[in-house]
Amino acid sequence: MRATLWYAMMLAIGVLAVAATLAFAVCCLSITITTPAHLGKSTFSSDPKDISCLCDTEGICTVTWSSENIGGGVTESWPSGNTGTSVTLRLTTLPNDNSHFGPTWVQATDGAVSDKNDFDLFFSEEATNNPGEVEVPNWYYYWSDTLADYGTHNYDSGLDSCGITYFDEGAWRSYIGTEANETPTAPLKYPCTHGIDCFAQVCRHEERHRQDFSSLWGAGTDRNNDDDPDVDWLPTDNGTVTENSLGTPYHEGGYNPNVEASVPDHWHYGPLWRDCEDYCMHRHAVWNNGDADSVDWANPGKQY
Repeated sequence: MRATLWYAMMLAIGVLAVAATLAFAVCCLSITITTPAHLGKSTFSSDPKDISCLCDTEGICTVTWSSENIGGGVTESWPSGNTGTSVTLRLTTLPNDNSHFGPTWVQATDGAVSDKNDFDLFFSEEATNNPGEVEVPNWYYYWSDTLADYGTHNYDSGLDSCGITYFDEGAWRSYIGTEANETPTAPLKYPCTHGIDCFAQVCRHEERHRQDFSSLWGAGTDRNNDDDPDVDWLPTDNGTVTENSLGTPYHEGGYNPNVEASVPDHWHYGPLWRDCEDYCMHRHAVWNNGDADSVDWANPGKQY
């Protein structure tokens, strides 16, 4: 009887041990996300944007994925389901504004076991898949939503330069060109300027022109050739001010109304140098290079 009881007890203990071993074996011990990399970078270069989500596991895991709600018009989905060690996260439509780029995350979970990777989301600088007008590049659309932006302007896809201001459709208007995201060809014009800093400098320069021309020629009046014989875009005498009175702290005597470029080009502006450019360069709003680095989510850009 005792032997029978002893064998029964040993059998029960053995069964429990096997059960415990099996339970331990099927338990999910760890999850490690390998893609996207923690603190990595992902570029929203197409619409939709597919991001591969991969992880390694220890034990037998039923991995369920989740992601941050990015907002701003972006829709997150898992086209083949969000369960498994290898899935796809699909982001549809670029954000409406710049603030929805940058830090985001994905998380893989099985019960109490999980892993979370933070990564940054960027836009392709030269692409035109933003929610704005056709042919407007992403850099112009999104940088115009940052502190780098200044004044009133539009984008001109046919303007092969940084920017220009002229009388158009009954008003003085500024246009930002295709090169305003590059490095100026006249390096001393905007020292150490590239990308979003170039955009910021050009916006401030063209806005100064727009305000100057509106004031000097009239908000609804084009430049008058008869009152600008030297073609420097400063009126000789508009009835209120004269060209030789438009001085700056650098040129207190004003500008010579008979000479297109009556002061030296100490900005290294280039062949289009004339008095209106000097007048503008000394007075446009100041921009400190680097002030918008933290909100530049362009690829390439200041954070990529």
